[in-house]
Amino acid sequence: MGECLVHAGLITDDSLRVALAEQKRTGERLGIVLTRLNLATETGIAQALASQLGLPYRDLAVRPPEPGVIGVIPRATALKHAAVAVSLEQQVLTVAMSDPLLLGLVQDLERQTGYTIRQVVATRSGILGAIGGADSPVARRAPLNADADVGVGPPSLALPRAKRESGELLQSILSSAVACGASDVHIEPTGQSVVVRERVDGALREAMQLPTRAHDELMAHLKRLAGMQASETRLPQDGRLRHVAGNGSAIDFRVSSLRTLFGEKVVLRRWDRPGLVPSLDDLGLSKAMLEQVRQFLAHARGLVLVVGPAGSGVQTTMAAFAAELASVRAGRDDIVTVEDPIEYQIPRVTQMSVDGANGEIFASRLQSILRQQPDVVCVGELCDTETTRIALSAAARALVVTTFRADDLPSTITGLLALGIDAAAIAPPLVGVVVQRLVRRLCVSCRRPRRAGSLHPPRAGDEPLDPVTFFEPVGCDQCHHTGYRGRIGVYQAIAVSAAVRQAIADAGPAHRLGEAVRQDGGVSLAEDALAKAKRGVTTVDEVLRAVGEGRVNEIDSARPLCEACGAAVGEGFLACPSCGATIGSACVHCGRALQSGWRFCPYCARRAEPPDGGREGNRRRARTVLS
Repeated sequence: MGECLVHAGLITDDSLRVALAEQKRTGERLGIVLTRLNLATETGIAQALASQLGLPYRDLAVRPPEPGVIGVIPRATALKHAAVAVSLEQQVLTVAMSDPLLLGLVQDLERQTGYTIRQVVATRSGILGAIGGADSPVARRAPLNADADVGVGPPSLALPRAKRESGELLQSILSSAVACGASDVHIEPTGQSVVVRERVDGALREAMQLPTRAHDELMAHLKRLAGMQASETRLPQDGRLRHVAGNGSAIDFRVSSLRTLFGEKVVLRRWDRPGLVPSLDDLGLSKAMLEQVRQFLAHARGLVLVVGPAGSGVQTTMAAFAAELASVRAGRDDIVTVEDPIEYQIPRVTQMSVDGANGEIFASRLQSILRQQPDVVCVGELCDTETTRIALSAAARALVVTTFRADDLPSTITGLLALGIDAAAIAPPLVGVVVQRLVRRLCVSCRRPRRAGSLHPPRAGDEPLDPVTFFEPVGCDQCHHTGYRGRIGVYQAIAVSAAVRQAIADAGPAHRLGEAVRQDGGVSLAEDALAKAKRGVTTVDEVLRAVGEGRVNEIDSARPLCEACGAAVGEGFLACPSCGATIGSACVHCGRALQSGWRFCPYCARRAEPPDGGREGNRRRARTVLS
């Protein structure tokens, strides 16, 4: 409803945010909240909804319900849902509703009255007034059970009209998911309703609620389409189905069912056919990290690990590494990948998938590949002991690029040790590790700056910090009022030095390995994430989510990064030690770096602040960075 009112120009985005916050606090209907806060008129809301949904608007004060028709809908039901019958003609019952987005009410009324329902929109006060004035004999001998509960859930933004069959309902659920770019859909029974949630840019959001009675029929229809046993409701099942979008394109979903306390939960994960792999330059790596990664990939042999938890984009990064290797080593090296499934098409690379349906695993396919002695092998994931041992052995004679599900390098080593891999076998072949997360990108059309002194509430004894400008989400039509559009990676590239390799081989406490990594001076995950937040690419909330609330100290101790190359620079540095770009302001006359508070340049003895307010200094500084 909220989006309809914004699109109609009846309320602003700010008014909608205020109303939604109040609705969350009170649990009232959105229309009631808007009118109570004087953010919109009741008549305006009803007319806007009618216009947006293509339904007639009826002013019940001007055209009241026809005599004798009001009682067709029981008084209790009519009061509960603010819906009143206004006319009956040739088996078509016209019903005025204040909320035409009530899912299932039309279907219930058709089933219980035997009439075809035609919707019109009216104000809630007008409907309640009409119901309150009704005391006809017809109302007293209404054919329906006045205490019947039609089980209607909250309104759905994604389903403007009630769906009368499970097939149409599933089509609407999938169409909504495709339209908003959702990666997966969760259909979850809760006991009171069936909640449908969509994951967009890595975040789940509620799309609609269905009545509980719709669950079993919907599940049976969905499982039949996915090639699953509709009668089996206890054991987990997996399947696939294909959805044809409005433009005729076919989209595949992987379907997984799981028994819960209130019935089966189903998750549909979108699986697009293999597409072209993104470029290494498009991942979000800084210039300094790009150079580091290219050094990793330049090795003739060794192990390169891409580390991150589930959903962090490690498979995309590995595919980009394979594409980079193919472009650099085209024609002279044999590059092979083994994946499950193949997500990207990579030119000049031999790609193979694991046939899990026939019991095949990574290890058996990897052994077959190594018999042909390829120069580069990309393994989808180190997911079991045998695959890991084969990959480590292969790294002695080829370059092996693979992924591992972990939070950082110390937890990666802990995970490999848990697989039964000896630390002495891990350390020697390891040449580089890339740790990553995905954060949501701010929508550039509506983001706004915000001054903050810290990323978390001040603690006792903390010294006040100079305010820093970050950005926060707002919400607009371009981003579906979420404030975010798409995702980008935040990274830590670790070149495995002698100290790091020794710490791995020693298999000591995880904090020792972490200290060895920090002493090497590379950019940390927190520093890269914070730099992107300062540039307005993402938000502080996303930084905290990506790095972890328990690692606030890492964020507080994060060093600033060079805006030109992304390398870490120390406090008080006047130039980046990696690329030589000037840090901070520069003298407009001689171009030398100036420290904060200098009014005169000590190198050329001229005023540091020019009459034009620094514009020439900015231009000179830009030329210094580019040179």
